[in-house]
Amino acid sequence: SVEGSFDDKNVGDDKQVLATYSLDNSNYRILGNDESGTSKILTANITPKALTITNSSALNKIYDGSTTADVVAGNLVGKIDNDDVSVNGTGEFADKHVGNNKTVNASYQLAGSDSGNYTLANDTLSANITPKALTITGSVAANKIYDANTLANVTAGSLGGVIDGDNVAAFGSGLFADKNVGADKAVTTSYQLVGTGAKDYSLSGQTLAADITPATLIIKANNATKIAGEVNPVFSSSINDFIVADNVSGLAGSTIFYTDSTTDLSHFIAGVNGSLVFSSNATSSSPAGSYAITLSGLETSNYQISYQSGELTVLPSTSPTGQPTTPLTNDVVSLFDALESSKHITIPTGTLIQDFVVDDLGLLVIDADGIRLPDDVPSDNTNQ
Repeated sequence: SVEGSFDDKNVGDDKQVLATYSLDNSNYRILGNDESGTSKILTANITPKALTITNSSALNKIYDGSTTADVVAGNLVGKIDNDDVSVNGTGEFADKHVGNNKTVNASYQLAGSDSGNYTLANDTLSANITPKALTITGSVAANKIYDANTLANVTAGSLGGVIDGDNVAAFGSGLFADKNVGADKAVTTSYQLVGTGAKDYSLSGQTLAADITPATLIIKANNATKIAGEVNPVFSSSINDFIVADNVSGLAGSTIFYTDSTTDLSHFIAGVNGSLVFSSNATSSSPAGSYAITLSGLETSNYQISYQSGELTVLPSTSPTGQPTTPLTNDVVSLFDALESSKHITIPTGTLIQDFVVDDLGLLVIDADGIRLPDDVPSDNTNQ
């Protein structure tokens, strides 16, 4: 029989092995390398033992522009008792960008006095890279003129925290707390990141402040006409430039519409309250001439009302030929009673009046043939 032993236990090539022989028959003797003739020096290799590892993990991280991954090495399996062997791990993500369950190539380094006697294969793990939070300074919400909505224009400021070489920019948008006029109103701001590196970052919104100033609402007194000696007609006005979003009755903001002192404007334009007050220095005893028609009486916080005066023209009570003129009135009933009774009203030369307003929505046209509806209005009650 034969037994052998290495000089030591450690891995190596061509290591000496002392082979010891023994015979169970005393009639023979083995010629060996020593004086006794019972042993011989041989050589052999000791190769590393392959270990396995369990329960390793790669740690999630916040985007940092690199592929480096932190790996927590698990438990070694196959190590011989009392051998001094430990393990550390390192890793690399497949790429540097944000994502979930990204592949991490893990490699292990064995340590300890006996580590050279073992090997440990690399591993494949997974982990997340989450967006890096940026900061922003110097953003500004722009003041605006009242437009009946809460949208705010925001100029994004300077980003902080972008990693050198990454292409990232920010655009901002905002909403006022409400649509109404006010100073230093809160603007809730949100940001959109753009650029090739945008998906690797996040940016929280912030609260800014800006003003909403009143819009201009033009209310003009319509011109009117009467005959000297008559009481003043029912005055009317036209309104333009109100905000379309404030319309509550189907009107369009670019369209002039007519109103008089009986019209409740809150039924037409949200936020405008009160009734128009028409004033003129003209009375039933005023002589022929031109007199101003002025306006007042409305209240609103979202508009700066621009009242524009109209003109009341008082005609002489007799025509230049001495013939009496046909009285004109803004009273719809009187006009249509006159039309029903006479079917035609003769207009003396020199007293033609164009675009005579008879109610709060329409016009009658007076020409050489008498009084008629405008050409584009059907002859029914649509405009009455």
